[in-house]
Amino acid sequence: MIIFNIIKKNLQKYKTITLGIFFIITTSNTKTVIKIIPAANCVYKNIIFDLGNVCITTSKTSTFFTVFPQICLNPSLFYYLFNNLNIKEQYFELLDEIPSSSEITIYHEGKPLPFIMNDWLNGTYNSNTIKPIIFNAIDESDNPTSIKNLFKAITEYMFTPQSFAQSQVFLEPMINLAMQFKEQGYKIYILSNWDEESFEIIQQKHKVFALFDGIIISGKEKLLKPQSEIYGRLLNKYKLKSKECLFIDDERQNTEEATNLGITSIVHKDFATTCKELMKLGIIKI
Repeated sequence: MIIFNIIKKNLQKYKTITLGIFFIITTSNTKTVIKIIPAANCVYKNIIFDLGNVCITTSKTSTFFTVFPQICLNPSLFYYLFNNLNIKEQYFELLDEIPSSSEITIYHEGKPLPFIMNDWLNGTYNSNTIKPIIFNAIDESDNPTSIKNLFKAITEYMFTPQSFAQSQVFLEPMINLAMQFKEQGYKIYILSNWDEESFEIIQQKHKVFALFDGIIISGKEKLLKPQSEIYGRLLNKYKLKSKECLFIDDERQNTEEATNLGITSIVHKDFATTCKELMKLGIIKI
């Protein structure tokens, strides 16, 4: 029975992957199917993009090669994984127990992040100072040794700038969309909660960032979305009028704060739904 359940799960996984590949193929050639209204004819002149889950995502391959070696070294992990242990949820619960100086709630995939991660994203801690704190919390936890080892591997992966930067891949349809906005006379900007160390590596590695007219990263500014100050930092630094800005972010709390400041905002779910919202605003035609 167990083996059949495994086969069933894998078939479902491959079905999902196949559909995902089909979607990427059908949307990757966005330059030929989307018509963007020139900036001269549009009320919006500035398009502001979030990064995580909008323009960039974490490679599932990198995640697999972080977890799989630990399973090989600690076969007892099979028991936890097959009993539907939510590794991410349990890891974040452990991080939630670590004292933090941050009082700002920030969100990832609709859920609050542990406050200790806020301290990392706003530059209070860097990779060298946050990892020992987390390792100590892991050692003091009641988790079995196999889970502790897995959590340490995840910590090393997430909070080492080189490995984390290496794991990030572009969401090509959204990058293509940003480039098309640029071609049509819009100014394009980045506003993202991201640690300064790994972003610098990503920025140096990918020339596409040179095409953006401005970049505001939380780790450098010592501010976090949805704090109103970080939006103000973007507007003031680049002398932007809020009514001429459009902001695309995957977290509703972030877009709500932008809207409160007079910035029109779209909650990004995927490329297709964002295009629909852009059509409603009269910015693009398909």
